[in-house]
Amino acid sequence: MWFSIDAGAYLAALPGLKGVLPGGAWEFVSDAGHYSFSSDRCVKDLELAEVSLLDEVRPAPGGGIVHEIELTDATIVVRCADLVAVWQKG
Repeated sequence: MWFSIDAGAYLAALPGLKGVLPGGAWEFVSDAGHYSFSSDRCVKDLELAEVSLLDEVRPAPGGGIVHEIELTDATIVVRCADLVAVWQKG
């Protein structure tokens, strides 16, 4: 069974990201090989080199929460204003 994924909407959005993304990120996303399944640079072939993970959810100043995930060489931060978190003494 064969199927294809249409990258048209993705490709149409790319030009608007050129001035927003850091140079290395722009170089990667603008390379057609990163979304071509036949390329060795396709994201489907990415592998983690190492896993070092710190996962923390805490109340945010002014309300909401901050969910911070520290990886080996990057950090993912998600801020949610519509959730409530409070510290409780155990």
